[in-house]
Amino acid sequence: MNYSQFLAVFPRSEPSKVYLFAGPELYWHRQGRREILNRFVPEAARELNYARYGDSAEDLQRGLSLALTRPLGWEHRVVVLQGPALAHPDAVQRIELFCRASTTRNILILEMEKTGSRSPKESDKRTARTIEEVVKENGMVIECPLLKPAEKKQWVQEFAKQQGYVMDFTAVSTAAERAGATLSEMANQMEKMFDWAGDRKRISAGDVETVLPPDPDLKLFEISNALAEGNARKALLAVDKLLLEGEFPLVLLAVATGLVRKWVAAREMLREGIPAQTVGKRLEIPDFKLDSLISLVRRLPAEQLREAHDACIQADFLCKFSPVPDRLHLERLILQIAAMVRMATPRSR
Repeated sequence: MNYSQFLAVFPRSEPSKVYLFAGPELYWHRQGRREILNRFVPEAARELNYARYGDSAEDLQRGLSLALTRPLGWEHRVVVLQGPALAHPDAVQRIELFCRASTTRNILILEMEKTGSRSPKESDKRTARTIEEVVKENGMVIECPLLKPAEKKQWVQEFAKQQGYVMDFTAVSTAAERAGATLSEMANQMEKMFDWAGDRKRISAGDVETVLPPDPDLKLFEISNALAEGNARKALLAVDKLLLEGEFPLVLLAVATGLVRKWVAAREMLREGIPAQTVGKRLEIPDFKLDSLISLVRRLPAEQLREAHDACIQADFLCKFSPVPDRLHLERLILQIAAMVRMATPRSR
C-alpha cells in the first residue's frame, strides 16, 4: 500500500507487530512514525517506551531485544530500526524470529530506502524484498516512492490547504517545479513561502517566483525533456531563453550530448540483459522517468542512435574549432536529435 492508503486504514486497525516504510521518500517514513507514536505512545510515556536504532549493524540486535521487552508503565512500546541497523547480514532471519517470538503489544517500525540509487550492492535490494515478504505476513508494508510531477502538484495544493492557504494552478505548478526533489525539501520551502505570505491567505505565482527562484539546473532540464519528447520547437525556445540569460552554448551542448550518451549507454546495457531498474540506478535516472526512457531507447533504431552520438562529437569539435557561431552547431544538433526521437515515436490515431 502507499502512504495515503496507510492513513485510510491505520486509525481503524489494531496495532501491527511490525510496519515497514520502504522507499526513498523519507518524508513519509517520518510522518508514518509520527502517526504511530501519536496513536500508541503519548509524549509522557516516550522516555521509557520509545527508541530508535540505526547507527550500525550491531544496533539490529539491540533494537529487537528491546522490542521483545515489556513496556514500562504503558500498554505499548515502539522501537524503530533504520539504515545501517537493517544492513546486518542476518536482518531477515532476526526480524522473522522477532515476529514469531513477540508476545507483547510492542510495535517494531522498519525504515528502508529500498530503491535508493546509492545502494552499495545489488544484494541490498534482494534483501529489501525478502524483508518485505516477512513484514507482509506479520504487519504492514508502506511503499514510499518519490512523487511523480503530477503527484507533487497535488501534494503542494493539499499541503497549502492544510495550512489555510489558497494557490491557483500556476502557483501550484511553479512551486512543484521549484520547491525541491523530495517532500522534505518541498515542505521546508513551502513553510518559507507561508512565512513570506503572512496573513495573506492567497498565494500567487508571483509570490512563488519571489520566494523560490528557479534552480539553474531545472532550466537545463527543459532542453532534455523537450528532446526526449522529440519537440524541436520547445527545445530551441529553451535554448534561446537560456542564451539570452547569458548561458554559454557549450554548456547547453553538453546537456544534449550527455542525454544522447545516456541513451547509448542504456541501450547497450539492455542489450546485455541488464534489468531496467539496474540501468536506471547506474545511470542515475529518476524513478519517475525510467519507464519512458527505457521505452524510448528500445524504440530508437541503433543506427540512428550511433549517428546522433557521432553528431554530438562533431558538434563539440566544431564549437571549439570552427569560425561558425557555436549557436548554429548547437541548434543543428538539437534538430537532428529531435527528428530522430520524433520518427521513433508512435503517432496517436
